[in-house]
Amino acid sequence: MRVSSLCTILTIGTSLFVTACDSSSSSSDANPANTDPSESGTTTVVDTVKYTKNDFGIPWNDSIKYLVFRDPRDSQIYRAVTIGKQTWMAENLNYLVAGIDSGVCESSKESCSKYGRIYKWNTIMGGSNESSKNPSGVRGICPLNWHLPSVVEWDEMLLYVQKDLKSHGISETDGLKSKTGWASDAAGNNYSGIDHYGFRATPCVYMNKLNPGLSGRYVGNAALWWTTSERKSTEVYAISLYYDSGMHNEYGDYAKDWLMPVRCVKD
Repeated sequence: MRVSSLCTILTIGTSLFVTACDSSSSSSDANPANTDPSESGTTTVVDTVKYTKNDFGIPWNDSIKYLVFRDPRDSQIYRAVTIGKQTWMAENLNYLVAGIDSGVCESSKESCSKYGRIYKWNTIMGGSNESSKNPSGVRGICPLNWHLPSVVEWDEMLLYVQKDLKSHGISETDGLKSKTGWASDAAGNNYSGIDHYGFRATPCVYMNKLNPGLSGRYVGNAALWWTTSERKSTEVYAISLYYDSGMHNEYGDYAKDWLMPVRCVKD
């Protein structure tokens, strides 16, 4: 495990953009979290396809067959990939919880489509208790038939990826990152990956709402995702992927009212 603070990488500002996304990214759900009365009982599988579209400069892996499905709460279309024995969303969740502010990565209309939304931990949990089980058993704000991953579920995926990438001679640093969008160093070396699994990890933001002096937007430098697992009553395990290193089970001081994106796992 790695302990570090992303604040040492870059601090850009303290603004939280909550209205920048196109209204087409919004849910009409009048209920909190996942209790949309329009849910039909199953998540609609749209198709299983190779997907080659280049979304906002971040390409999909055209060698991967994605599971494509619709969230019946707001008709958002998502893509997912199988890694080992798990099926993961291949993009961050972009679900607007009515009446609750969620952050966005950039102050632009397309930000939510490009990076998804960022949430407080209590928002994503939707009133559920923390979990370190595999599977977590916590749907939270995920679509029907999907759930939020525990730190144990993330660890299962990361262990599979580390072993599999090694057998292919691919570095862990490159295997999960999106093909574009990551930072370059002072010498001009770009840190984007090869997206070996179609996971398409995009370098999105986290924000620390508790300490404005440590708040910032880190587009291009790092990606972090919530888990359902508490480290202690006030802090939660998060998963990190830095521009210059591989993925880590992160146990820094991630208080519950920081804002981070989430990935959902198929039940």
